[in-house]
Amino acid sequence: MKYPTIAMRFSDILNLRGLRARELAEKAEMTEGAISHYVNGNRVPGNKTATKLGKILDVNPLWLMDLSADMETEESKDQAKRIADELVKLLDADDIKTIMEIKKTDDEKAKLKLYMKLIEKASKL
Repeated sequence: MKYPTIAMRFSDILNLRGLRARELAEKAEMTEGAISHYVNGNRVPGNKTATKLGKILDVNPLWLMDLSADMETEESKDQAKRIADELVKLLDADDIKTIMEIKKTDDEKAKLKLYMKLIEKASKL
């Protein structure tokens, strides 16, 4: 294995996306052997291949090539920021207090209770 980071990244993202190498190969119209080289850390994908795989896996192609520590695409970051901005608009002072309590406590039962409080409120929106 010449590229352990590549192998780790491919294994991690396939697990995260619930895909097998064979399924990724089919979606990318590539051979399973080609994907296997990346999963096993024997090769690094080139620009075109990384771009294609990045789109399918919804990750930064440079991350797949081990040229960036940032897994998220700019599009994903923008979408997450928009969602977070919308969520913040829905929060009131009690919600923020509850979130701060969650962050402070190490008691798992207390955390679960606080999470449930937030979920219950969110389900009423």
